[in-house]
Amino acid sequence: YYGVGYELARASMEALAKAEPLDFSTLRICVNTLTCVINHTTDHLVDKAREINNAENDEIRAELSEKYGIAYKYEPGIIIRRAGLPETGEMELATVAIGDLAMGFFPFEMFDTNGKQLRDASPYKMTFPCGYSLNYRGYMPSCTAVPHGCYEVFMCRYIAGTGESVVLALLENFQKMKNQ
Repeated sequence: YYGVGYELARASMEALAKAEPLDFSTLRICVNTLTCVINHTTDHLVDKAREINNAENDEIRAELSEKYGIAYKYEPGIIIRRAGLPETGEMELATVAIGDLAMGFFPFEMFDTNGKQLRDASPYKMTFPCGYSLNYRGYMPSCTAVPHGCYEVFMCRYIAGTGESVVLALLENFQKMKNQ
């Protein structure tokens, strides 16, 4: 439905018109780093993925993928690319609050279930998850999406549960700022 964006924009403008002006003396900022476990694979999967990638044709690739349990067409290349990555990585997070408005900044495209968790648990009346910021790092699926697999799940660089860890870290920042 193409009208959803227009309806959201209209509703947002109406809400902003009714809202009280922001008091910038209440501005709070918190920036921190979260250590995250990188989704790396074992050597036997890398060898199998290389064999699939180097197969003569799509039919053989499909047979090998099924045989080795690597069914998604992008997965072999991703397994090979991930081999040798470090165990953990640092991820920058930032939160900003002004009055009853809060924004949580993170470097990936977060699945909507995690964004909803952030909004619902926030101590602020209005909370906006702000992805694609702070050195964009790709997709961050929710734990519930991982078993279903999809392009976003296979492209994610971090283990399942990292999105939820980010939400908890942002909520902790929100609480610290609220208590200041």
